[in-house]
Amino acid sequence: YSDHVLRGDTLLQITSRLVATAYLQYLEDHDRLGTERTEGLISPPDGAEPDQWNAASVGGDITYGAPTADGQLRLAGRLMDKTYDNNRDFTRFRDRENMDLAGTFFWRVAPKTRTLFEVRHRDTDYDTKAPGTASLDNDAWWYFVGADWEATGRTTGSVRLGQLNRDFDARDFGRN
Repeated sequence: YSDHVLRGDTLLQITSRLVATAYLQYLEDHDRLGTERTEGLISPPDGAEPDQWNAASVGGDITYGAPTADGQLRLAGRLMDKTYDNNRDFTRFRDRENMDLAGTFFWRVAPKTRTLFEVRHRDTDYDTKAPGTASLDNDAWWYFVGADWEATGRTTGSVRLGQLNRDFDARDFGRN
């Protein structure tokens, strides 16, 4: 398969405490066998080729707080539109738009160690729904606590412990 990524990034250091990044991305890819529509299958249904798709994204983040400050706040966002290109009898129900938002607060507890508190939100809207099924549109919220550290200039680490809450727009989702 020939998958492609085209991406442009920019970084803007507004002040020593305020940094912004932004990106545009176009991706042509395919779902690996055993994921998405073929989850649990050993071979594609009816010998079909794996589902191929394209996705356009725009996103970025803004960070307030000097790298050495006791506290630092990062806000991030992304919009993504994913459209499947083949096997449209099945995949047209997987076309979707995602809007992601995240906020992370870092608190320095040692010279090279910070605790973190993070909240993420994803709003997923599918373009169409399969006849006779409930809508897959949903809102997901992630809540994390954790830490990140810099052992050396080239070695860093991060650990998070969290919870996910997902609410489907269709109240009858999962019922017969």
